Amino acid sequence: MKEELVSVKTYHLAGDGVKIVFSMVDPDELELVYEDKQGERKFSGRAIYRDETQLGFMPSVVLDQAPDSHTLILSLVVPSANRPENNKSISVNTFAVRTTIRTSIGGPELIEGQIQSYEILTLEGNAW
Repeated sequence: MKEELVSVKTYHLAGDGVKIVFSMVDPDELELVYEDKQGERKFSGRAIYRDETQLGFMPSVVLDQAPDSHTLILSLVVPSANRPENNKSISVNTFAVRTTIRTSIGGPELIEGQIQSYEILTLEGNAW
């Protein structure tokens, strides 16, 4: 008899100095908790931007914003996964991208050089 599979909805991830918990138990009320050396920040509802990409589901949140300076965005790549019904969780590996967008009160045409810069965070953990 083939074992039933259950789609995972909650991800507990860590790596590169951060911890991330992402829940999509209720697709209308996503929740993301981000923790780094500066502390813990919680996001839900409309504070989470949603994108479906070739990489998987990609929720994004604004971690920091300073007018006429920068915006810091975290985008998490959430792989689709299934766990056997009798297993509590499965191991997952993924990554997140912290994007720093340089901003200017006069618009991007006043910024010299690269406007977006990227930091890749390698993450591993469990999903259930």
